[in-house]
Amino acid sequence: MIALIGLIVLIAAVVAGVAAVTGNIGQSHLLPTDFTIFNQHYTGSAGEVFAAGIVVGAVAAIGLALLLAGSVTTTRRHWATRRELRRSRREVTATRRDLDRAAPGKSGTGTSRRAQPQG
Repeated sequence: MIALIGLIVLIAAVVAGVAAVTGNIGQSHLLPTDFTIFNQHYTGSAGEVFAAGIVVGAVAAIGLALLLAGSVTTTRRHWATRRELRRSRREVTATRRDLDRAAPGKSGTGTSRRAQPQG
């Protein structure tokens, strides 16, 4: 869930940054004039534009951190499950060996028991 939220935040920051850059290319969008992001006109100095860039970068960094945190958590959970599965299989194998040793003459895993003919 954290990874999904992080991915959404990261994509939103990238879209906002790309829209700001592509909407302000050309001679008509020099800094002394207003600039446009998603059809919203803004005016400001170079410092304000730089501060807005810092905010967008911080949002992108937070989104990336959330994305990576979610993927690390998922990976750790996956490996813990795989470790538990290996341990369980070792226990089953050891139990089958013990059962085979305890009942000589019985074959296989002990799961199939055929009725012995009587008479």
